[in-house]
Amino acid sequence: MALTRVRCILALICSVAPPGLIGAQQATATPPATLESALQRLGEQAVLLQRSLPSLTCMESVVSQEFRHNMVARSVDFTASLRAVRGNDGEIRESYEFKTLRGQPFTASGFVMPIYVTGGFTRALRYFAPDQQACYRYKLKGNRIDFETAPDAPEACHTRSTAGFALLDEHGGITHLERRLAERYALEYHQVPFAALDLTPLTLNGATYPMTRHLYAEEPNNGSMDRFEAEYTDCKLFTATVTIGPAVEAPDTAAPPK
Repeated sequence: MALTRVRCILALICSVAPPGLIGAQQATATPPATLESALQRLGEQAVLLQRSLPSLTCMESVVSQEFRHNMVARSVDFTASLRAVRGNDGEIRESYEFKTLRGQPFTASGFVMPIYVTGGFTRALRYFAPDQQACYRYKLKGNRIDFETAPDAPEACHTRSTAGFALLDEHGGITHLERRLAERYALEYHQVPFAALDLTPLTLNGATYPMTRHLYAEEPNNGSMDRFEAEYTDCKLFTATVTIGPAVEAPDTAAPPK
């Protein structure tokens, strides 16, 4: 499978809101009491997502495009069954089974798309994780919390020239998040310079997680602009099926007694 310039989701905010995100930015909710309480709540959600999210599967619908002079030069759309499986090391890894390509059943051995972005599940709340909060400076106004790289952020934070904001619901959960990263650091960190997420609560095994339902990303590419947009639906626990065949008597290979 040939994919061009796979990028991690960690990078957000652009000057013009992409289609479908304006309504999310205008949403209102009861604001948190204080910045401290908001960060505590978001930190708890980030830890829950990173450490406890069980293996799951979702349907992914993607449009990957290259724009030149504000016109579509290339466009690829496909659907896939996405699997996010937690390994023995505790890390979530994503894999895909392609279902359709340009509206037709997928039968090809591979294809090329302008851009593909990954990491929108476990990393969506990274900017608010307890071990990352020292890397950023936050400001709360109403139900919106802005963040940017702290002036004294340690080099190990890998957050240089990062800025963004999140919109919160009445329970302090994130409904929408955007982040921008300077292009030079986006290349260094292997991230897209701009990305935006819409999130919704998802209950799995009795616990509720903030789950990405819509992802939009942009990246300049030698004078053109690559855009990636994905919708995630029908998310549920991932379970593996094991088929046990009929019993077969094993041949007796033991040596006869002497």
